[in-house]
Amino acid sequence: MVAADLDSGKERWRSPVEAPQAVGTPPALGGAVAGSRVVLCGSPRFGSKFIRLSVHDKRHGRELWRLSETFAGTAPSRLILDDRNLYMGAEHLTARRLSDGELEWLFGTGRDVGDSAGEERRYGAPTVHDGVVYCTEADRGLIAVDAASGTLNWQEKGLSGRKNKRDVAPAVGKRYAYCADDTGLRAIDLRAHEAVWTYETDPLVLTADSEGGRLYVRQEQRSIALPLA
Repeated sequence: MVAADLDSGKERWRSPVEAPQAVGTPPALGGAVAGSRVVLCGSPRFGSKFIRLSVHDKRHGRELWRLSETFAGTAPSRLILDDRNLYMGAEHLTARRLSDGELEWLFGTGRDVGDSAGEERRYGAPTVHDGVVYCTEADRGLIAVDAASGTLNWQEKGLSGRKNKRDVAPAVGKRYAYCADDTGLRAIDLRAHEAVWTYETDPLVLTADSEGGRLYVRQEQRSIALPLA
């Protein structure tokens, strides 16, 4: 891992990371910076249910901690974090402290998830926005969980006949949260907690541009922009 000065392009420091665990894969699937820390998600072995997480000091690249996390489904290429925690959705929705890697909270134990009970991947890729973690729960719809405590704020109402795309993280605006499912995209009112409109598409990534007022939807062969509200 190499850090370079944004103004000059000169290398600031270089720190070794573990080699890829499978042939033809990069050492890390994704990374993110939060405060003074750099977080990496290492490539899993082929067929493995474990991914490697590590946190490094941003000033000199020294590794602060590492661990292996059980993860069913496609390993995350985008890490979702704030200045305190790293959030992941798998069998449970979890928050791990960036300071030491310990579990801050775990959500989902004992929850009624309907036909998805017993599946290894019940919680989708999350998004954190204004102190709230948004995540799809099995095929029951979107949930909003307090980022600090891990308690449920609300859950989506009226979802029927749709299958959530759990590898696509929600995007959040001021009035709506946007989720992907097997029939397209739906906008969920943040006050009424139910979908108010749907759009037929096949999204791979949803990106909210709050300054530009656009929701960018990346598909396999093209990208589209919709109004963000």
